[in-house]
Amino acid sequence: MIKYLVINNFIKLNNTNKNLKIAVIGSGISGLSAAWLLSKKHEVTLFEENDYVGGHSKTISVNYDNKDYDLDVGFIVHNDINYPNFVQLLNYFNIPTETSNMSFSVSVNNGEYEYSSTLPVGPFIQPSNLFKKKFLKMIFEIPKFYFFAKKFDFRLTKKNIILDEFLKLGNFSKFYSYDHLFPMASAIWSQPINKVMKFDAESFVKFYESHGLLRFSKRPKWKIIKGGSIRYIEKILNNFSGKLILNANISSISRRNNQIKIIRQKEFFFDQVVFAIHPEKILKLLNDCSEDELSLLKKFKSEKNLCFVHSDEELMPKRERAWSSWNYFSDKSRGIDSKVFVTYWLNKLQNINSNHNFLLTLNPVKEPSSKKIFTQFEFSHPIYSVETVNAQTRIQAIQGNNNTWFCGAWNGFGFHEDGLCSGIKIAEAFGCKVPWVKN
Repeated sequence: MIKYLVINNFIKLNNTNKNLKIAVIGSGISGLSAAWLLSKKHEVTLFEENDYVGGHSKTISVNYDNKDYDLDVGFIVHNDINYPNFVQLLNYFNIPTETSNMSFSVSVNNGEYEYSSTLPVGPFIQPSNLFKKKFLKMIFEIPKFYFFAKKFDFRLTKKNIILDEFLKLGNFSKFYSYDHLFPMASAIWSQPINKVMKFDAESFVKFYESHGLLRFSKRPKWKIIKGGSIRYIEKILNNFSGKLILNANISSISRRNNQIKIIRQKEFFFDQVVFAIHPEKILKLLNDCSEDELSLLKKFKSEKNLCFVHSDEELMPKRERAWSSWNYFSDKSRGIDSKVFVTYWLNKLQNINSNHNFLLTLNPVKEPSSKKIFTQFEFSHPIYSVETVNAQTRIQAIQGNNNTWFCGAWNGFGFHEDGLCSGIKIAEAFGCKVPWVKN
């Protein structure tokens, strides 16, 4: 039997010098980083169900008027403050970055009213907003929320409270909630409003505080990777000494006699397995889940979003002055359980110098013109609730059991730094460290 130690509240193998056969399932940032680091000391096979490596790090090449454009259509931006290890990774591989623009707009009922975050004119690009009492109240509630959230003592609450309850405690208007805060959170996490309302309020406030979203100034400066996120993926793959299997099509995974059996047309055997995919997918693959694994992993859900990369400007705000990096669309007739409808203006986000606009839209009410679609695909994004946050604190209890490990951005807030740190932790359990000073 392989034995473990508990060090700094994390499981670690007793003998990390033994060369192990390790299967890593999933090549997003978590699986890719874990596989790369593990391959320095162990025999690693990285399985990926898609025909590309990277998960949400997806760079596509689009040819428009005989010119090629590299577009990031999943993970796009990062900053030095909230992504310290990812920045170290980029520095280690000498990958250049450049500044990005992070502006936000809301368009309600097909442009009935619109506003953007670009100060000082953004809120009033539609002059009639100046005469809407509800809108003016919403503007003043923005700093009110900053103050309320920073001063609120969650230790005084008897239980975890959800975001909707938190806003009611602060006596915020429905207009502020449904036309500002919920839309912004919905766009950030790619979730419908009814899911955002049930976010754990304390975790939400911590995220907003750490990302500078509870102040008007000194916010993190957002950056993009020159040439797209494919650049760091290429660097890691060039330094990965294991085996990569794309279009893996694994049918099942089981554990018996201290061995991992993976069935993919034929049987493969490993000493350890690292899952770096959504828990819902883990449960479909893992034939012999323990009660502890099942009870924890089933707490994690994800939301599927249909994504279009296109050039149809009908899926941008009605008023061009409202066009922002992120553009959220609300239709009061659709209901709060409707999937998030948001368009990312890639030209502005990725500094694309072109007379043509490149857009990424999630779940449009009306699909882009077929003549203007470059590609479409589906991404799943983690859903965060009080139940999820509580489950995150208990994941440690199942790490290493049955020679099985779990990593992914779903262990944190769902972003690239969370995924990278999760993969690093697994690698460290096997005695493999990052080649930089870890933050």
